[in-house]
Amino acid sequence: MTKREQVQQDALDIAIKHKRCGMGISMGVGKTLIGLRYLDYYRGLDKKVRVLIVAPKLSIFDSWKSDAEKFNIDINNVEFTTYLSLHKKDPSDYDVLV
Repeated sequence: MTKREQVQQDALDIAIKHKRCGMGISMGVGKTLIGLRYLDYYRGLDKKVRVLIVAPKLSIFDSWKSDAEKFNIDINNVEFTTYLSLHKKDPSDYDVLV
């Protein structure tokens, strides 16, 4: 396992263990992949899990969609929003926030 893969796995393990976390990880380490694997973990427990993905800018969602396809992770019925629009969402409507 590479150092990058180990950092990704450690971050995923922490997120799953604590059910929440902030990822202060450098650009290019794989935050999107960690988030997708986190989503995939909960989808494995319950296919109907309600997911909201929050990111700083709309442009980031294209990366999420292409990475989901690349790593074969289902993001159907996943909602996306930005930090600035988060106030329009009710967190209690979702089982998982990424």
